[in-house]
Amino acid sequence: MENKKIHLFIFSLFVAMGAYLTTHSWGGITYVYLGEGESRLPAAVGKGIDFSELKGSAFSLASRQRILQEARLIYQGTDIGVELGHFITKSQNGEKAFACNKYSTVQLQFVAVGIAESGESPVMEVEGDCVIGKSIGKIEPIWVPAAQLLSEIPANMELQINEPYHVNFKFDHIGSQWPKTW
Repeated sequence: MENKKIHLFIFSLFVAMGAYLTTHSWGGITYVYLGEGESRLPAAVGKGIDFSELKGSAFSLASRQRILQEARLIYQGTDIGVELGHFITKSQNGEKAFACNKYSTVQLQFVAVGIAESGESPVMEVEGDCVIGKSIGKIEPIWVPAAQLLSEIPANMELQINEPYHVNFKFDHIGSQWPKTW
């Protein structure tokens, strides 16, 4: 019993000394190291989206599969959102990083079905900001304002839309009317 009291006293003494030193050293200022900020990932991130150890064609294949595996269309009025899967890669300094922290934009390419202009299928390239979704496993939707695009005269062109979304479009091999299916 005597031993337990001594151990409890020593433990309490060290806790008190630690508390005193913590509050009275460095002028009462507490310093916290935050590192690079973006390099720390949540512990709940599953291995299914962590491609930081993959290289070359293995990385390319896995990241494409992940992006498309979670892809879905969201309809909001006449606008169509393309939501994609998100993943973890390596940053420039070799640490794990979310893809949207490494890449600032997402580029999508759509090819029209059942129509051709001079033997070439119409192509629509869409570029939007890469933003981590509410769920870290998804990228915020890239919005295509369909009604606004269809109000344009069909042509090979580049088009930048800033409101209500920031999206860039490039159209190639477009005929006299817009394709109905991409």
